[in-house]
Amino acid sequence: MEVATHVLQFVFSGKNGFRFPFAHFPTTEADPSSLYVNFWRAVGWLRKFGFQSNFCCCDVGEANRTFIKMHFKDKDAVKERFTTINPYTKKPMVFLLDPSVSVHYHKF
Repeated sequence: MEVATHVLQFVFSGKNGFRFPFAHFPTTEADPSSLYVNFWRAVGWLRKFGFQSNFCCCDVGEANRTFIKMHFKDKDAVKERFTTINPYTKKPMVFLLDPSVSVHYHKF
């Protein structure tokens, strides 16, 4: 059994400056498939509580880049403008990679 060394955190950031972390997952690594499953699970929970998810912003870590690529399979993400359909709302979901977002890992 491995002991978690990091925490994966999801943060909701609203248009009016409202911002809060709403999910924390202890982990040793956040692999792309876990990000994919947990991200969409989080989007679903946010919707249940009345929050609308229009975009996802990640740092440029390898796992995040792969997570985003998973949404475009055989499509060109650039041609798709990094936009896919949110399965909960059937509306566009935009994915952004922001190199200015610093990676913050919270060690235990």
